[in-house]
Amino acid sequence: MATVVSPPLGVAYLAAAVRAEGHDVQVVDAVGEALDAQHATGDPRFVGVGLSPEQVVERVPADADVVGVSCSFSHDWPHDRTTIEALRRRCPTALVVVGGEHVTAVPEEVLGDCAAVDVAVLGEGEETLAEVVALHDRREDLRQVPGTVHRDPHRPGRFVHAPPRQRIRAVDELPRPAWDLVPLGAYLDRGFGIGIDRRRSLPVMATRGCPYRCTFCSSPSMWTTRYAARTPGSVLDEVRDAIVEHDVENVDFYDLTMIIRRSWIVEFCQLVLDSGLDFTWQLPSGTRSEAIDGEVCRLLHAAGCRNLTYAPESGSPRVLDRIQKRVDLDHLTHAVRTASSEGIACTANIIVGFPGETRRDMARTLRFVASLARTGLETCTVAPFSPYPGSQLFAELRAEGRIGALDDQYYLGLSYSDVSRAASWTDHAGPRELQAWRLATLLAFYGLAYATHPRRIVRTWRAVVRGGPQRSRLEQALHDFWRRRPGTRQPTMPDDRVAPTAPG
Repeated sequence: MATVVSPPLGVAYLAAAVRAEGHDVQVVDAVGEALDAQHATGDPRFVGVGLSPEQVVERVPADADVVGVSCSFSHDWPHDRTTIEALRRRCPTALVVVGGEHVTAVPEEVLGDCAAVDVAVLGEGEETLAEVVALHDRREDLRQVPGTVHRDPHRPGRFVHAPPRQRIRAVDELPRPAWDLVPLGAYLDRGFGIGIDRRRSLPVMATRGCPYRCTFCSSPSMWTTRYAARTPGSVLDEVRDAIVEHDVENVDFYDLTMIIRRSWIVEFCQLVLDSGLDFTWQLPSGTRSEAIDGEVCRLLHAAGCRNLTYAPESGSPRVLDRIQKRVDLDHLTHAVRTASSEGIACTANIIVGFPGETRRDMARTLRFVASLARTGLETCTVAPFSPYPGSQLFAELRAEGRIGALDDQYYLGLSYSDVSRAASWTDHAGPRELQAWRLATLLAFYGLAYATHPRRIVRTWRAVVRGGPQRSRLEQALHDFWRRRPGTRQPTMPDDRVAPTAPG
């Protein structure tokens, strides 16, 4: 399955790291090699995007020495497991290595659930995967490679955890993503990415990790809380090369939390302005508001930043304290107002239904979201809480016995793309009431956003019906819906295939 269609940045980094050590590397990008294809997943609620598991296997050489599979999202695990099992049948003697956030969160469950897997790589994977490949090439013992988990050969059902691997410190020295090994042009030509469609968009990571410990987030288990930032000059060099080599027009920064230090973002913006490069950029994943003031907002816009995503998560101070979300709601509101006044479209991500969250908490969140609508916030996403493997709340709920077997139904239930249902993890509201709060919060936001900013009505109409520039995810989604309404002739690409709009 693919809930987001974007160039595979993580895989491109891993491939570059292994190739830099002198190994031959081939990447099978199951999504990018078949952007228009869909296939059944075994669950009627979901449709797979891209190559089917059987088609992926056909592209892998039967004599491959090492086969690696990345699984970042837990709801993809059932589908990825099917692919891995098919790969094992194709390559019976190969070393099968898996990694990604899901694998890092529950490595023993992955190894226990899929006999085809030989090694689980935890966390930041470049150095670990390169070492695993090198030792396997020399037929040496892999069980002590830092950052890996293996089955215990002497005790069935038990596992061997190697010592943890230290985070990569010299992030500027990492090989650039191996974009030549993936069908990058297919993504660029059609505007795919996780941000607003701003033409040819390339994903870039300027920083790694997040220093915060939000209890609903799996980042601490994947990245630890060490925050590593590349130098602004290194980031700009990568963007410059992307513009020259791939005609990139927009950059999507995939950082967990890009703007933490004011000095870093000010230096980066100034370097962009001094360079004379013409490109837009956005932060679709999220950022903090503490370092953003009027001066920074003016610099951001002048340097090409057009979209910012904030993640307040809740409007209830009690809930924020419970989830260890260190955010000043008043400061965030001011940051949204300031950025919006400077021409930067802002999005806020909200979650409802945290364990212990009451109706009063959800009402406070609704009022907070309504206040953001008046400040100029463009888009608000409201999702139900899901206990994601690797997060502190997942561990707490599992220890309390509230999470049962980690089976396919549990993993598939974590998908935000299935909006028809939502489990409730708070004792104060059932699933239907939780969905009602979710809908009420969205209606309150968009009703007030358009009522207090009536010019948006005309702008959105032009973006949706006339195909004008899209400023928000709502306009992008509505335009896609309008373009695909029944009886409408679909636009075609030069190869006469229907061109889907990037989800967001």
